[in-house]
This record gives sequence, structure tokens and C-alpha cells, in this order.
Amino acid sequence: MSGVNAGWAAISYLIAGIGVWGFIGWLLDEWLGIPQHFGTMVGMIIGMAGAVYLIVKRMS
Repeated sequence: MSGVNAGWAAISYLIAGIGVWGFIGWLLDEWLGIPQHFGTMVGMIIGMAGAVYLIVKRMS
């Protein structure tokens, strides 16, 4: 994979992971009535961790 394509892939993984898991966390917040968007924050952290894992696994 060339440098530019690898960079775009890494950015895409990060944005998608944070966005998708953040949205899932937000849905859980709304469904369970969790205050202060705790589920959204946890979902975004999980998405970021998963994205970093995928980046390391696929780019190395």
C-alpha cells in the first residue's frame, strides 16, 4: 500500500470507528437514559481503540 493510500485508510478507520461506536453509545444513552452522555464517550473510546487495532494489524 502506498504512503498516501495508507494515510487515507488510517484516517478513514479512525473516523469510522469513532463515529459508528459513538453513535451506538449515543443510542444506548437515549434508550437507557444514561446522564451526561457517558455511553457516547465510552463508545467513542472503544471505537478509537478498535480503529487503532485495525490500523496496526492491517498496516504492518
